[in-house]
Amino acid sequence: SMTNMSALSADSTAINEARKRSYLVGSVGPTSLLGAQELEKLFPDRKLRIFIGTWNMNGQVPPRHLAEFLLPANLNHVPDVLVVGTQEVFPEKSEWEIRLQDTLGPSHVLFHSASLGTLHLAIFLKRDLID
Repeated sequence: SMTNMSALSADSTAINEARKRSYLVGSVGPTSLLGAQELEKLFPDRKLRIFIGTWNMNGQVPPRHLAEFLLPANLNHVPDVLVVGTQEVFPEKSEWEIRLQDTLGPSHVLFHSASLGTLHLAIFLKRDLID
């Protein structure tokens, strides 16, 4: 059954405030999620770099070093967001996430991961975006 939380913590956003926010591209103002100063600081060139990769691992153990997959030579900058989807992943999902993190280094953190059977999705964000 669904429950309703009536008590909110001090850092929660009230529903009526969240409904007033604008999520539209180019809508920067007092109701946007990020103000102009935050956007300018995080994205001075106004570009969000996203890497989306998918890999059918065929149940095999991946190589120890994943730089060729996650950080291909044709990229000029490490992406702000990396989304990695795998199919027929080997059973040690936590080991896989550690290998991804090891390749990316401390500049990125695992934001969320989810699995369904042999499918796995991991989302890494640039640390600066969540600090």
